[in-house]
Amino acid sequence: MKLLEAALAKVTGVESRLANYVLNRSEYSFSQDYVSDRAPAWIEQLSELKVKTHLQMLEIGSFEGRSAIWFLANVLTGPSSTITCVDPFLHRITELRFDHNIKVSGSSARVIKLRGRSQQILKLLKENNYDLVYIDGSHCAGDVETDALLSWPLVKCGGIVIFDDYLWNPNWPVEDRPQIAIDRFMAEFRSELEILHRGYQVMVRKVAALR
Repeated sequence: MKLLEAALAKVTGVESRLANYVLNRSEYSFSQDYVSDRAPAWIEQLSELKVKTHLQMLEIGSFEGRSAIWFLANVLTGPSSTITCVDPFLHRITELRFDHNIKVSGSSARVIKLRGRSQQILKLLKENNYDLVYIDGSHCAGDVETDALLSWPLVKCGGIVIFDDYLWNPNWPVEDRPQIAIDRFMAEFRSELEILHRGYQVMVRKVAALR
């Protein structure tokens, strides 16, 4: 939802009407698509996971649930596989859309929703627990680096981490985009990871836990 729409909703009560509209629909309610152009790389790199059971995924930045639903349908296909979605849900309509879309997907029982800032929530999660982590919570380099550092101990050896927006807005200051944070992380942990894919997104596999 655009900032102007969010401001209008808070001032006029449009938010309530939008909520009723969203919750009474029987189909998905998405305002944007951040999945379709990423999906080919996911299909290529994550096919090995599809046949596994008991997979645990962590998603940092879930927005309206579109990516979570894709992973549930295409990777986390076993009935015992789950996804933990971490998001501050700063706009109420975004959270309502997330809840609605997860319900429509039929996968509510396999979704763990944690509302709050990743910098606090990630510290509370179990180490060596996740087969797949998707980092898409912020474009700010400092936030991305913090999310990466806090997530790495949570990843199982052999697990995969996906960084979104590696090539996002290359003309912007380095501190306002993810690339430098991802590069620093890969340099610092180069002995512990294998780069699987580097394009608009970066995917790495954790091959060792030396620390």
